[in-house]
Amino acid sequence: MIRITAELIPHGIGPPKTLGYLDISNDGKGDLCLGDYSVRLKDRRKRVRRRGKVEGFRRLEKGVWELVLLSLQEIFKRKGWDGSEIEEEGI
Repeated sequence: MIRITAELIPHGIGPPKTLGYLDISNDGKGDLCLGDYSVRLKDRRKRVRRRGKVEGFRRLEKGVWELVLLSLQEIFKRKGWDGSEIEEEGI
C-alpha cells in the first residue's frame, strides 16, 4: 500500500498537524505490467471520505506520482470534497 499523508506545518517550523491521507492499495487483479488499485481518501481521523479505483495502470512505464494524480482525479471526478459539482476550469 502507498500512503500519502497531507500535513500542515505552521509557519514552516511548528510541529506538523495531519490534515488527511490518501491510501492506494494494489487489489491483486492486475499483472506484471498493468496494476489495478483501490483508492481511499481519509480525513485526519482516518475516516474514509471518498473511494475510487484506478485500473490498467502501466506500472512499468509510469511512476508513483502519476498513480497519485490518477487516484485523485478518479476520486474527485468533477466533484468537490463535499460532493458538490465543480466547473471544468475548477479542476
